[in-house]
Amino acid sequence: MSNEPSKNGRLNYITLIQIVGMLLIVLSHSVSNYATYPAIVTNSVHSIQMIGLTAFMWCSGYLLIRTDSLKKYGYWKYIGKRALRLLVPFFVIQLLMLIPKFLISRLTGGAMDLSLRGVLHSFLYPREGILPHLWFLPTLMILCLLSFLLVLAAKNKLIRWFVLVGAAVLMFLPSVPNVLCLNDVKLYLFWYFLGIFTAVMFCEKTMKKLKNVIVAVVAVVFYILFCFVDHITLADTFKGLCSIVFLLSIGMFVGRIAGDSFGKYTFPIYILSLPVQNIVEVLLSRIGMHWSVTTLTMLILGIALPYLIAVVVRSMEKNWKYKPISRCIGL
Repeated sequence: MSNEPSKNGRLNYITLIQIVGMLLIVLSHSVSNYATYPAIVTNSVHSIQMIGLTAFMWCSGYLLIRTDSLKKYGYWKYIGKRALRLLVPFFVIQLLMLIPKFLISRLTGGAMDLSLRGVLHSFLYPREGILPHLWFLPTLMILCLLSFLLVLAAKNKLIRWFVLVGAAVLMFLPSVPNVLCLNDVKLYLFWYFLGIFTAVMFCEKTMKKLKNVIVAVVAVVFYILFCFVDHITLADTFKGLCSIVFLLSIGMFVGRIAGDSFGKYTFPIYILSLPVQNIVEVLLSRIGMHWSVTTLTMLILGIALPYLIAVVVRSMEKNWKYKPISRCIGL
């Protein structure tokens, strides 16, 4: 068992959490809009997606501290690197999918606004955009802009608790207009700061020695809570907390199985999965495929094809000075 970085600098237990989070999100996107599902399937989609997204946000905050990115690059260089990683795919992939999505909407009897105003609306309101799942990217970018202040707060033993509680309260306040993902920032600030909070705590001397034991014990408690979570208030929040602690405890003890070969492709798989799944969904709906076959096919191809694309792009651009395609797909 090792919680230290692997040879290429990856934290294996975090890589495992990222892989599981990505798989859960792709699974939640594998439910077709054109098929009829049993209630147990449709009722599970929200929870599966929420667990994957909270895990991703937590990992982002945790890695900000563990990779020491702000100190390594400085705030403005760090922000520039994150903008390239997050915003380039957000704009490029959506623009590339503009015509395919329009054709899909025509085939399925939907309506899509191709006017300049419609396209601008897609970028201003990402959840209503060409590829709604990419709302995650500008949301994370805004949280990165707040990173300097959040890290400062986390390093003060008193202030960090006030910020954590404040971020938790913020989740349950009334929604705000979601222009530029402001409402999503309100909802996911807690999970991002929780990652920062956890990493800072784990770096402190007392916690450093006991963190494996503490996480294992807390995981058991949270698993018991998880079993009864549907019967208590704030169920989604408890599910998110339980899943993060559970995945973290597993990752710390079996993180080596994650492997660097797959972990580095989680981000491009997430970005490219929905375009692939949209196309597969329409094709299978046209031939009246059963929901179980549709979902399984969307899941498998939603992972396999983006993975193959990412591997081919990385191999093709290996000796290139600039890697434009890698930038566009989040490699």
